[in-house]
Amino acid sequence: MKRIVVQKFGGTTVGDPEKIKLVAKEISDLTDLGYSIVAVVSAMGEQTDDLIKLARSVSENPDSRELDMLVSVGERISISLLSMALKNLGKDAISFTGSQAGIITDCNHCDARILRITPGRIKESLESGKIAIIAGFQGVSEKKEITTLGRGGSDTSAVALACVLGAQFCDIFTDVDGVFCADPKLMEGTKLLSEIGYEEMMEMAYLGAKVMHPRAVEIASRYGLVVRVKNIDNYFKEKSGGKTTLIKNTPPSLEGVTVKGLTTDNEIILVSAYFETDDSLRFLRYLSENNVNAKNFSSEKSEKYFRLTLLLSSRQLNAAREAAKVFGCVRFEVSEDFSLVSLVGTGSGNSPEIMGRLFSILMNNGSKINMLSASEVKVSFLLEKEKASSVLKDLAYEFGLFEEE
Repeated sequence: MKRIVVQKFGGTTVGDPEKIKLVAKEISDLTDLGYSIVAVVSAMGEQTDDLIKLARSVSENPDSRELDMLVSVGERISISLLSMALKNLGKDAISFTGSQAGIITDCNHCDARILRITPGRIKESLESGKIAIIAGFQGVSEKKEITTLGRGGSDTSAVALACVLGAQFCDIFTDVDGVFCADPKLMEGTKLLSEIGYEEMMEMAYLGAKVMHPRAVEIASRYGLVVRVKNIDNYFKEKSGGKTTLIKNTPPSLEGVTVKGLTTDNEIILVSAYFETDDSLRFLRYLSENNVNAKNFSSEKSEKYFRLTLLLSSRQLNAAREAAKVFGCVRFEVSEDFSLVSLVGTGSGNSPEIMGRLFSILMNNGSKINMLSASEVKVSFLLEKEKASSVLKDLAYEFGLFEEE
């Protein structure tokens, strides 16, 4: 078999028919160089968001099984159109849904995890000279139910397929040049990283960087797969490939600890649940069993109640509220006033120098922080939302994350 390349095309890269034709031309050109191509495709543009809005127009809290059935339609549209565009260029292509591609998941609707992949049909297609077009973001459970992998799940589909198929590399095409030190859509002028290690990239993705799904990076690290993040517009303008960030094993730095990136997550909530008895561990276990993972938590006893404070993704609010009812919560409070800000870099959380510089910036901004946590790779803390923008900019200057003019 020829060398296999897996390419993932996000929603913005296939947002309209003209873009789909450009993607088809890119795939066609690569096959002419002797590669076997597996293209993993997201829904067009904002179609997934539109389908979710449609669901919420008939139900405030849509059934998760039916929501998966609905949103999985988006990728079926894009894969069939891309296959048609390739056939129009004289290339033999075939489209597969996640279930047809053999992506087997657990039964957790809307945030399923891949259990295994049985890529028999994909391999047969590649061996017969076809281009395989796969619906990203979706699979099928062992109970034969359609499932989706959570927002950004097409990254996970692409990386998992690349690992199972023994691909030479995996390209993630997006609408930015690669991985930046901070979100370029929020803060212009930050540096583009030519390469980044798996662990740092996992932390950045988990803590709010949207360029890659954290589970995709985790899978790539297990298999040692090199992932190339590219801007599709630049790629078309410069057939040499344009700018790229490589996600791969990187040697440790001999120059001391450095801050590699900054992230901010505004889609978080701070929940305080009050109980008459201390059931915090049982409550946390119950949340985990229902796929609600707290980013941080604390517990304390007041005169009347035990209070459990949780940092959660905003999309987990309903599940946490229902769990609190099960455990007899007497008061349930929600705050959306905070952003989760993080500094990422190997050794950063253990560096007194970096911590001191961080605290100086916060003091100069008159900022108060909550729930600070540190590890070998990151420092994270809650910050008032109105302070986040100015603090991020000051931190980027402090740690040299802007491009030099």
